[in-house]
Amino acid sequence: MDLAIRDAEVLCALAVGRVSKGRMVASIHYLQSNPASHDLQGEAGRIATAYLLALATQLRCGEIALNRPVPELVAYYERLGFTRHVHRKGMLCRLVQDITVGGQDLTVAVDGSSRLSAEPTRSGGQQ
Repeated sequence: MDLAIRDAEVLCALAVGRVSKGRMVASIHYLQSNPASHDLQGEAGRIATAYLLALATQLRCGEIALNRPVPELVAYYERLGFTRHVHRKGMLCRLVQDITVGGQDLTVAVDGSSRLSAEPTRSGGQQ
């Protein structure tokens, strides 16, 4: 997954990620905002994670994740719904958000049926 966030002719941010082989997880591995002033200042994380959620919902992934988050931004990403922390060797390596559609967790959809008729929601009922 490659994402360029632009405002007219200004490149505001870039994100790079991937969808796991079994389509269980869609993740952002790198997200960088343009350090120069622009109209979308402070919005790159919200926009990139909204895009990731839309992509993951279309592909029926069970969760979205941010790999190796910047420690100073963890609280910000928690407010966006990334509340599960994954640690390895005592270090935070990933922030995870489970995806639900129509109140049902997609990670339990093993019958292959589509549950995408409802609007996607984030864990904890956040829209």
